[in-house]
Amino acid sequence: MRIAVTGASGGVGTALVSLAALRGATVVAVAGAGKGDAVAALGADAVVARGTHDTPQRCREAAGGPPHSVA
Repeated sequence: MRIAVTGASGGVGTALVSLAALRGATVVAVAGAGKGDAVAALGADAVVARGTHDTPQRCREAAGGPPHSVA
């Protein structure tokens, strides 16, 4: 399963990243600049910077295909 978590560095986002990673999902986290290391430490397989015009495309590339879920 592939999941993209928007707002991955926030309260709910960090919980989603952690739970999805524990369940074995490929997790692509969308987070603000400077938050990538913290989100990766929670189990994200890839981190995409938010606020760019190509964020959806970068998520698909990082996940190896379109995510099954977006949260």
